Amino acid sequence: MARKHFEEHEVIERGLSAAVSSLESHVRSAEQKHAEARAWSEDVLKEQKSNIQGWEADFSRLDALPANSEFIQFVQPRASTPRKDTKKAVGVTLKAFVSAEDVKNAATMAQKISTKF
Repeated sequence: MARKHFEEHEVIERGLSAAVSSLESHVRSAEQKHAEARAWSEDVLKEQKSNIQGWEADFSRLDALPANSEFIQFVQPRASTPRKDTKKAVGVTLKAFVSAEDVKNAATMAQKISTKF
């Protein structure tokens, strides 16, 4: 009877050992994935912080980039901009197609979100 008890105890110990080994393997895998996700999120946050800090300089650069007539035709509906007028558009920059208020609001929102992330 004692022998049977020890055999059953040994079977239980082997089963528990296998279960613990499997659990340890899963935990190591989860820890590795967590570390990778953390590194990725830190990289994203650094990039986002850089973008938030430099948005004004980036936005002002749009003033130096001329908008060619093909771009203007693509962005603006034909009904509101006759073809002959777009071909004569001289001195129009990309900044004319971006709302400063929208960019400012987006930067503010991105900053609020990044602090929660």
